[in-house]
Amino acid sequence: VDHLDKFGPYMVIGPNIALLHSNFENVNVPVSMSIVHFEDGIDFGHERFDPVKVVVILATSQPQIHLNALGQLSQIIMNEENRNEMIKGNKERILQLIKTVSQNEEGV
Repeated sequence: VDHLDKFGPYMVIGPNIALLHSNFENVNVPVSMSIVHFEDGIDFGHERFDPVKVVVILATSQPQIHLNALGQLSQIIMNEENRNEMIKGNKERILQLIKTVSQNEEGV
């Protein structure tokens, strides 16, 4: 909330999607990700991409894992069909998308 007040809605990364994360030194776990869906959306003050319906929270103490997770997330949201699935909020489908992207990364 402090960052939103101070810097504006920079964490809104696409239509209806925001990414929240912390500095590495503030995290005490190797890697953690949460996805929260808001049916009615939340106003972040972004001119083009409000209301935010999906908030992704990424926490990791390891920079390389952070970059990998961001890369995988971007693969999902850059695909319009997959992004729309996330915005719908179907938990099973979102987990399937994440699993598919993770498996594709391992096979590279």
